[in-house]
Amino acid sequence: MSSPAAAAQRILITDFQPATFLERGATVPFTSPLLQQARIRLGPGGLREVVMRNPSGGPGWYVGPWDGVVAMARVTVHDRLVYKRIEETGAVTPLELRRAARSVAAEGYGGPAAKEAALAALAGEEREWRAAYATLLATLLGQAGLAGSEAIGRARSRQELIALAPQLVAPIAPRLGLAADTLARALEECATLLARIGASGDAPTQTARDLAAAERLIAEVKALAAEDHRADPDAVHAILVNGELTAALARDALARARAEAMRPQALLLGWAENEAATRARLTRAEWLLDGWAYLVSLWDTAAEQAPGRQRHVLPELHGLLPPLPREVTGAACPVTAPPVPGRKVARGQEWQAGIADADQVARNERALARSVA
Repeated sequence: MSSPAAAAQRILITDFQPATFLERGATVPFTSPLLQQARIRLGPGGLREVVMRNPSGGPGWYVGPWDGVVAMARVTVHDRLVYKRIEETGAVTPLELRRAARSVAAEGYGGPAAKEAALAALAGEEREWRAAYATLLATLLGQAGLAGSEAIGRARSRQELIALAPQLVAPIAPRLGLAADTLARALEECATLLARIGASGDAPTQTARDLAAAERLIAEVKALAAEDHRADPDAVHAILVNGELTAALARDALARARAEAMRPQALLLGWAENEAATRARLTRAEWLLDGWAYLVSLWDTAAEQAPGRQRHVLPELHGLLPPLPREVTGAACPVTAPPVPGRKVARGQEWQAGIADADQVARNERALARSVA
């Protein structure tokens, strides 16, 4: 990993070029300016680390212990609660972190708009899980020549679907060399991941929606650059290069995961034999797109402000671009993020720095309402 030292140490990496998604870490949806787009990852010995742009405003990336990260600076109540929820759940993946953020936003700590969006997203997530579970179970039974579709159709809750599975899959389990309970548990775990990607493009689910939003952002940045010569050329180039490669890789990963969902016996057997490898394949698109929902939300929030604001937000998007790991690019990240702009405060004007922070937090909360949806 980029930080071979113990997780308790704090180090500065001059050029963060992660080899894997696990080394890159997953984005934590903080709203405080200092922690914006910070990432959490498992470091040496399984201890959690935070990876973030150099908080001093200089070049490089800061890597340090996750424990107590919210004590680094003044942070919002929302961020303290997200940190607490992560501590309670042990969240480290994009799916787990998004759930943690949604649960906090649903309690109203990210503002009214974020609460409304989070509640709607949680309800949608439950519907998508039931649809994924029912589809996977019905396909498994149908391909084995077994009945069960009517019983699945009558189930009205997650609990009813889960209770049905052991009995329905009992005739299939011996063919796969698995106990019925083991097969049922694999079915439940796989459905949780497939709910994010959907079995087809007919009813786009979370990951497909994230991909579509990222592709829209890329197209709009390209259009803006063609129309406005004042757009930062370095930022435009970085967003387009990183974004187009990310979108292409995510489309391929999404198609591969959906193809696996159409072969449930092989999928569930693979899960039982090597859960980590199967999970990595099914979540590849989600890891690729991690962090892009927030970029889209910043872009859309800027569109609601004064004319030209989207042009001014381009350098910020450039600085927040998720670095692509070498496991998907085969080489170094194609673009490098610029230094974080430092803040200069004149003597006697220190009290105004808090006003600027408050404005940015308010902007970030409006963006949060979109990114938790």
